[in-house]
Amino acid sequence: MPLAVPAFTRLQNLYERELTRLLRTFGGRRPLTPVILRRIAADPQFKKAAWDMAKKFAAAAGTANAASWREAAFKSTRAGDIWKALKKELRATGVGHRIDQVVAANAHMISSVPLKIAESITAYAAKVEQRGGRASEIEAEVRRMSPSLAKSRIQLIARTEVGKAESAVTRARSEEIGADWFQWSTAEDERVRPSHKNLNLVLVRWADLPQPEMLIGERSTLGPGAPGEFPNCRCASLPLISLDEVTWPARVYSMGSIKRMTRAAFKKFASWPQAA
Repeated sequence: MPLAVPAFTRLQNLYERELTRLLRTFGGRRPLTPVILRRIAADPQFKKAAWDMAKKFAAAAGTANAASWREAAFKSTRAGDIWKALKKELRATGVGHRIDQVVAANAHMISSVPLKIAESITAYAAKVEQRGGRASEIEAEVRRMSPSLAKSRIQLIARTEVGKAESAVTRARSEEIGADWFQWSTAEDERVRPSHKNLNLVLVRWADLPQPEMLIGERSTLGPGAPGEFPNCRCASLPLISLDEVTWPARVYSMGSIKRMTRAAFKKFASWPQAA
C-alpha cells in the first residue's frame, strides 16, 4: 500500500538532505556557480556517489513500512549490506527488477542535478541581464539567488523522485498479487492541481494509465502516468483488492475517458476475478 503522508514527507526530507549534503561534499565551501556545478557533474566520483545514494534511497523506499529501517537505510554505514538484503528479499517476490529500475533512473537523475541547477542559475542571470543590470550587479544578484535556486530544484527533485519510487514499488507489488486496478487518490487539499483533482477516487488499470491534463482539455507534454510520477505530484495509487473498498457507482477510466459504472457493470467490464 502507498506511504502515509507523514512517512512520505519523512522520506522526501531524507532525500532532500542527502542530496544537499552530496552537493556540498563535492562543491566544498565555494558558491555553487554554473562553472563549479558543471565540474561536479563531470566528476566520476560524483557519479559513483550518485549510484550509492540511489541504492540507499531504493532501500528506504522499498521498506517504507518501517520508519526506523528507512532512517537506517539512509544514514547507516552498512547501507550496502541493507541494499543487498533488500534485493534478496524482493527477488523472491519478483519486485527486485522494478527496484533495479528505480535505482538506475534515480542515479541518472541525481547525476544530472548539478547541470539542472546550473541551467536554472544561467536562466536567472539572463533575466537579470534583460532588465539592464550591469555585469557586477548581475554577478552579485546571481550569487545571492543561487542558494535558493539550488534549494528549489532539490526540493522539486526530492518530491518527484519519492513519488516515482513509491509508484513503481506499489505497481510491482500489485502486479505480483494480480491487482490490475487501483484507485487514484489525491492529497485532497488546495494544492492539488485541477487535472489530478478530476481523477480523485477514479478506478484505473495499471496497463491503461491516463494523461490527466488531456482529460480536462488542457495541453500537456507529460504523457500518461500513474500517481506520483508527475512533477510535484503528491497523489497515491490504492491497489484495488476488493470491490467492497469502493463506493458505487464509481468513476472508471478507460481508453482516454472516464465513465461512471455500477458495481455489476464494472465486474463485467473488468472481468473481475474475485467473488464479491
